[in-house]
Formats: sequence, C-alpha cells, structure tokens
Amino acid sequence: MNPDLLSALILAGGQGRRMNGADKGLLKLEDTAFAERLTRMFRPHCLHVLISCNRNSDIYRQMADISFEDQESGFPGPLQGLESARPHLSTPWLLVTPCDTPRLDARYVTRMTEGLDDTPVSIRVAHDGTRLQNLHLLVHRRDLDVLHEYLERGQRSVWGWLETAGYTPVDFSDCPELFMNVNTPEDLSRLKTPNPPRA
Repeated sequence: MNPDLLSALILAGGQGRRMNGADKGLLKLEDTAFAERLTRMFRPHCLHVLISCNRNSDIYRQMADISFEDQESGFPGPLQGLESARPHLSTPWLLVTPCDTPRLDARYVTRMTEGLDDTPVSIRVAHDGTRLQNLHLLVHRRDLDVLHEYLERGQRSVWGWLETAGYTPVDFSDCPELFMNVNTPEDLSRLKTPNPPRA
C-alpha cells in the first residue's frame, strides 16, 4: 500500500491492572519500550504513527507523530481509543495494534494491507490460526463513522462492533508468535526468554 494512504494507531490507553498498574506501552524488550518498538516498525510504511494514551503523554509525544488522550475520562476501553483517533486521521486507512504485542514486525503491515487502495472494504482482523486478534485491525475511515454511532448507543464491546460493521479475517497461522501479548508479569518473563512459547 502507498504509505500516504495509511496511518498506524498504537493503543496504549489501558490501566494495566493485571500488570500491577504498569503502563504497558513503556515496558521494555531489549532495552526499548514496547510502544517505541512498534513505532519504529510502522514508520516506513505509514504517513503518520498515532498513539492513544491516558498516562505519560509527555513520553508518548516523543515517540509518535501524533499522541492523544481519550475524549472520555475513566479509561473507557480500546474502542474509545479508536474513536478519539478520528479527529487526527488524515489518511483513508488506519492500521491498529495494542501496545502489548511488541514482537509484531513488517509482515503485519504487508499482509493486512495487501491488495488495497483507497476503496472501502470490510474491516480486516488478524487471525493467528486459533483465534481472531480482535484489536489487530485495519479499518477504513468510514468504519470509524459506524464506530461513532455504536458508541453513541452506549455500546463498548469490540466483538459487538465488529459484528455490526462486518469484518474479514486475515490469516497469520504461519506466524502466531507475532501476537504474543503481555498482560501479566509472567507474560513479560516469558517474552524475554529465547524462543518464547505461544501464549
């Protein structure tokens, strides 16, 4: 895909409750914060890299082209991060990842955007061979209008929105390790071991 058509969004706005309140985007792998690793990976492929954050905004501002907090207070969930990205989006496409999957590489960008131009299609969702990775998304700007209406009805479920909007799975069954996520201190220890087992 032409990089001028694509922005990337890193969702780093959670409370990290299972990580004892840590800001997961600032956890480190090989001495580099998760969010910084993802920003560096996305940058050659995108016009802008955005970070949704509700803490440590000064740090995230140094990593991203654009960083912002949720429009609603109280850590309202990942869909609010997408909703809050709408005013900052200047490209037709937005590629999304949570901040806690630092092993993502350029295969994610290539496979999710393959064969697309600026024509809307259904939301693309990564599938690791076992389950949908429902926050690893490629959405068109039009899909965010549907999301806005969904949130206006008081809905917050990611699955509910995907069912409402429609989606197409993208096969990553040959590289499920890309989606190893870090939710707990034990996950972080496993991430840092050689050849980590799949979560």
